[in-house]
Amino acid sequence: EVYHGNQYHNRAMGFGIEKDDHWIDIGAHIGCFSKKVEYYGGSVTAYEPCPESFSYLSKNIKGEVHNVAIGAHADKVNLQKGSKSYFNKVNGKGSTTQLPFDSILTDGCCVKMDIEGAEMDIIDKCDFSKIKKMVIAYHTNVDKSRDNLYNRVDRLRSWFNVQHQTLSICFLMRL
Repeated sequence: EVYHGNQYHNRAMGFGIEKDDHWIDIGAHIGCFSKKVEYYGGSVTAYEPCPESFSYLSKNIKGEVHNVAIGAHADKVNLQKGSKSYFNKVNGKGSTTQLPFDSILTDGCCVKMDIEGAEMDIIDKCDFSKIKKMVIAYHTNVDKSRDNLYNRVDRLRSWFNVQHQTLSICFLMRL
C-alpha cells in the first residue's frame, strides 16, 4: 500500500514526492516510502526504532538511517511490539532512545510521519515552520476524540493547507 499503492503520494490532490525534495521519514519501517523517495530523485533521512525493521531499512535504502524513535522531546521510551512489525509503538519509559522532532528538521524539508499514535504529541507541541510539506498517518484508534482531531487539524492549518485522502492520511502543504 505504501510503495505500489501511493498511500503517501497523491498527485491528484497536488501532493507528491518531487525530484530534489529532502524527506525525513519518521516511522520508516523497512523503507518502502524512503525507497519511493529515492526512486523519484529525492533524498531521505529515515528513522526507525525497531531493531528488526531497522536491519531491513538499512539494506533497502541509500539514504541516512537512524535506529531511534522520534517524539515531542528527548527521552528513553519503551518500544511495544505490535501484531505486525509495522504496528510497533512507543509506550511509556524504556531503553529505546527518542530524539526530539524539532532537532531532526532542516529548512525546507518534507516529512512523512507514521508512528502509531505518537504523532499526536508532536502535533500538539512541536513547531512545523521549517517544513515545506508533510504527510501524516493519524491514528484515530489511539485517540478517538473527534474534538482532539479537529483541534490538531486546526493547529496544523496555522502552517499548512491541510487535505486528507482518508480519515487517517493527511497531506499538508506550506501555505
